[in-house]
Amino acid sequence: MITCSGYNCEFLPCEASNPCENGAVCVEELDQDHFPLGFRCHCRRGFTGPRCEINVDECSSSPCFHGFCYDVVDGFYCLCNPGYAGLRCEQDIDDCVNSLCSSDSICRDLHLSYECVCHSGWEGEFCQREIDECLSQPCKNNATCTDLLNNYKCLCSLGWTGVDCAEDVDECDSGPCLNGAQCQESDVPGEFSCTCPPFFSGPLCNHPYDPCDPLHNPCLHNSTCLTRSNGTASCRCPAGE
Repeated sequence: MITCSGYNCEFLPCEASNPCENGAVCVEELDQDHFPLGFRCHCRRGFTGPRCEINVDECSSSPCFHGFCYDVVDGFYCLCNPGYAGLRCEQDIDDCVNSLCSSDSICRDLHLSYECVCHSGWEGEFCQREIDECLSQPCKNNATCTDLLNNYKCLCSLGWTGVDCAEDVDECDSGPCLNGAQCQESDVPGEFSCTCPPFFSGPLCNHPYDPCDPLHNPCLHNSTCLTRSNGTASCRCPAGE
C-alpha cells in the first residue's frame, strides 16, 4: 500500500512535495518492506543517499597523482604541483623540450630542470665548448701540441718519439754508421757519433781513408810512407838520411 498525504489522502508520496533532493526523480513504490516511505529516489550522477542528499566525493579515491583534488558535482579536477601536467597530474613535464643543450650533448630530464650530458670532447653547462686537450700539456720535451676533437697530436722535437714525445729516439737503431763503424748515442737528443774502423773516415765512416795518399801523407824528404794495419802511417827514410 502506498503512503499518501493530504486531507483526503489525495497526494501520493512524490506529489505532495518532492522528497528527493538535487534534481533527483521520485518514484512511488508499493513494496513497503523495502520502501517504507512509499518512494525511492533516482539520483543524478554525482549524488547518493536515500534522498540523493549527499554529494559524492570523487576526490576520496585520491585520483590526482601529483596535485590537489577539487571535488565538483559528478566529477573532480586536479591542480597540479609544479612540474606535472595531465588530467590527473600524472605526467612529469619534459623540461628537455625547451632545453639549451647543444647538439653535441644529450638532454637528461630532471624534475623542474634538466641536465646536459656532453659528448666526448665537449664541456660547459650546455656542452657548448670544445675541450682543448692541449691545455693539460700532454706533449713532452718541447713538442708542439695540436688540439683535435676529443684528441690531440704531438709534433715531436728532434730526438724524441711516441704519442706524447716522451720516448728518447736511439739514433743508433737505424745503423747510420757504415763499414763496421761503432755508433755512440749522444747525450744531446737527435745526435750520435761514429767511431770509424781503420781506413775509413767521415761523420758516417763512409769515406775510404788512405793515410799515405797525397792528401794525408805525413812523410817528408822523399821518405816512403807505409800503411800500418791499424790505419796509421809510418815513414821509411831514404838510406843515409
